[in-house]
Amino acid sequence: MAATDILIVTVIYLDKYHGKEWPPSPFRCFQALIAAAKTGYRRVQWSPEKEDALRWLESLPPPTIIATPARPAPSYLLSVPNNDMDVAAGKWSVGKEVDPAKLRTMKPVNRSSQRKQTLA
Repeated sequence: MAATDILIVTVIYLDKYHGKEWPPSPFRCFQALIAAAKTGYRRVQWSPEKEDALRWLESLPPPTIIATPARPAPSYLLSVPNNDMDVAAGKWSVGKEVDPAKLRTMKPVNRSSQRKQTLA
């Protein structure tokens, strides 16, 4: 097997894997490639060359998929604005200094500890 015969895909999910199988079947992977290429802002980038590449890929025999066990992404904190500018405006209106950059909330983004998942 040459290095050009290998496709490496990394999957990280933040909360819950919605598939029924792991690793996904070659057909599901192909469906995901088409969905990624034809939705959102990428749909305007669609071209005959991309269609030809996907048709070529579709014509190949199903690959052998070797995958590591699925695992959730690690938890982390995300700084998000709390949209509380009315507090800042109120202070500014009476001549007080306010740093709008400090009007933010630290939101934990983590895998759901209440839901247990078993992926075969």
